[in-house]
Amino acid sequence: MRKDWIIGVLLLFLIVGIFFDKQIVNFVVGHRIYFLNPIMQYISLIGSAFFVFLFSTLLLVFDKKGRKYIPALWLTIILTLGIVYLLKILIARPRPLVNTLENISSYAFPSGHAAGVFAPLLLIDKFYPKIKWIWLGFAVLVLFSRIYLGVHYLSDVIGGALIGYLLSIFVLRFLKISF
Repeated sequence: MRKDWIIGVLLLFLIVGIFFDKQIVNFVVGHRIYFLNPIMQYISLIGSAFFVFLFSTLLLVFDKKGRKYIPALWLTIILTLGIVYLLKILIARPRPLVNTLENISSYAFPSGHAAGVFAPLLLIDKFYPKIKWIWLGFAVLVLFSRIYLGVHYLSDVIGGALIGYLLSIFVLRFLKISF
């Protein structure tokens, strides 16, 4: 998977989000489909840092060669979530003022869900190239679910995805792991 392609697409969506954040979240929230509400809540739940940490670790555990990269995965996810937490405090962007389906009191930018679900993507691509597209599709669903639930703007989730993906590149290069 070419990392520059993913970064380019994320940057394009980030620019769109910056200009149309409020319109996008208002449109998505205004066009919710009732039966999708619990599905989006479930996608958001399994896209949380805990489950991403668990699922991605289990994937590497079942690959004999992948086991030695578990510390790199953990470092990537922990570093990503730490930076997201600090950025939330520093930027202090309020959540969208829409009818939310979740009660969250923290700040919006960047999305921890988005950062967490994109952080293991390079290692999944390295060891499971056949399922990288499934993981990427799931990651996109997690990003959409956060907007659908009314807790993030588009730029929040795209910014989080960029942070998770770029930090994984940084960690893997720092540890001299080819990808």
